Amino acid sequence: MPQNIISLKPSWLLLVIILLSVLSCASKKTTSKTKPVIEATPKIIFLTYSISKSNTDNRIIEYVNQKTVDGKIKIKSSESITNGKEGDLICSQLDNKSNILNSTLIKDPLNKIVEFTNESMQFQTQTISIDKTMFSVRLQLNINTKYITISTFADNKKPLIKTKIN
Repeated sequence: MPQNIISLKPSWLLLVIILLSVLSCASKKTTSKTKPVIEATPKIIFLTYSISKSNTDNRIIEYVNQKTVDGKIKIKSSESITNGKEGDLICSQLDNKSNILNSTLIKDPLNKIVEFTNESMQFQTQTISIDKTMFSVRLQLNINTKYITISTFADNKKPLIKTKIN
């Protein structure tokens, strides 16, 4: 039987070799109909606001600007919303249906705590009340956030300002 293979004409032998080499080089790539999953890059948003007291001691907040950058906040704030006091603010991230995604406590920006040394060179702290200032908020931005609201701790249901996220 081995003699029969050798007795084949060279053109047939050449054709068999070419056919085997073409078949061995065939693509083994499989196609998938699933769409690739695109992971969202974590974002940090910086918001700047101006806050002032009105004549009736109501607070007025004005939006100044916002900046969004890629990144992740390393340290989460240990300040819980339940530890809030009169004058503190609540910053909430909302989705497109105004559902709260996340909330953060902001210490009262109109009451500044100042540390200084007294005459006997001892450190002391004093709270200074001011009527107008600027403050910034840094948040880990949720991918579903469409709005950010700031409300008083005392009345978290009624926002003082609602900012649309670009």
